[in-house]
Amino acid sequence: MKKTLKSAIAVTFFVFALTVAIQAKPNVHFDIQNNSSFAVGPVTVYNSNGVPTTINVPGPGTFSGNIPGNAVAAVINGQSVPNTGELTNITLPSGIVVQAVWTGNIIVITDQQQVNDLTNSSKHKDKDKGKDKN
Repeated sequence: MKKTLKSAIAVTFFVFALTVAIQAKPNVHFDIQNNSSFAVGPVTVYNSNGVPTTINVPGPGTFSGNIPGNAVAAVINGQSVPNTGELTNITLPSGIVVQAVWTGNIIVITDQQQVNDLTNSSKHKDKDKGKDKN
């Protein structure tokens, strides 16, 4: 009887440990690359279980964190950053608007003016292509 009880406890413990090991996902390295000139503040990244990880972005540079499992949502100053690769305007606490894009395990933040300058420059080049240069 004691031997059966010990075996049952051992099997139960093994099954529990195996279940935990299967459900546990490794940490994923996540970067916030701030190419803007501004302090962004805390960026909160959520995993698939809704567990938040905060990465502080005090100014320009790349800041990293480890997310327990897959990152599925991110918030900057109360505003969602979609993980679809689309450029999103983010208003910082200072009132300055920057743009953020999330692809893979990185969010890149850029000054809105820099993005607008690049877009306008590209539009002017396209318009110049059709002009005759006589």
